[in-house]
This record gives sequence, structure tokens and C-alpha cells, in this order.
Amino acid sequence: MTNTDLHIARTFLENGDDTFIAVKNGDILYRSQQRGIQPYFDALDRCGEALCACAVADRLAGKAAVHLALYIGAFALYTPMASGYAIHLAEAKDLIFEYERRVPHILNRKGDFMCPMEEAVLDIEDSQEAFVKLRETLRLLREQ
Repeated sequence: MTNTDLHIARTFLENGDDTFIAVKNGDILYRSQQRGIQPYFDALDRCGEALCACAVADRLAGKAAVHLALYIGAFALYTPMASGYAIHLAEAKDLIFEYERRVPHILNRKGDFMCPMEEAVLDIEDSQEAFVKLRETLRLLREQ
């Protein structure tokens, strides 16, 4: 659990095609090029408790991503773009959170409304509860 891990994750995010990277003790535990929050679920399935005390870099971080970073046990998160909701939650939960640009909220893929994942957890402060809600929201969206 070092800032070096966050630096490694950030460097890989900035210099490659990955959208999500989890690093612990200098080793890349998981990396993905998938969009959205799915990489958090995939990383958890593949790595489990090994993610505890990792650093994460994510291409985009709304409140949903911060909840999932907390749920997997990350100590730090870097993103080029963060929502105000994400920043507020990270501060409240003492997550080391580095970002380049702040936006009011994350938009959906069409860019015309709030991201359904961020919207799903707007009123949730508990990351366990958010995890359950986000997993269900993903399932419902896939069924459409």
C-alpha cells in the first residue's frame, strides 16, 4: 500500500489502452479495456481479497466507481475525470483520490443524461449497499 502503486496504475492508464488498472506492491493485479464499471466486478471475480489495499486507476470515476473502489478495498484511486459526487464520497470515506478534471456528474454513453450507474447510487453512502444496487442495475440494463 504505497503511493508508488498509484503512480504505476496512473502511468499505465495514461500511456496505454487500458481503462482500468489495479496495482498492489508494484504488481499489476488486474487490467481491463472495458468501459464503465464492469472492470471492478471482473477484478473482484478474478482477484478477490488480493485487491485489498490496492491502488486503482480508472478512465472515468463517478460515485459508482468510488463506491466500487471502496468495496474492493482500494486505498487510492486516480482518474482523469471525476464527478462532484465521487469527490464528495472519496473525501467522506478518506480514500486517496487524485483527479485532473471535475465535472458535476458523469453522463451516459449518449451524453444526454446522467450515467445510470451514478444515478443508481446518488443517495447511497454505504459501499456494500452500493455494490448490490450496481450489480442489479447492470443486470437490468443488460436485459433491455
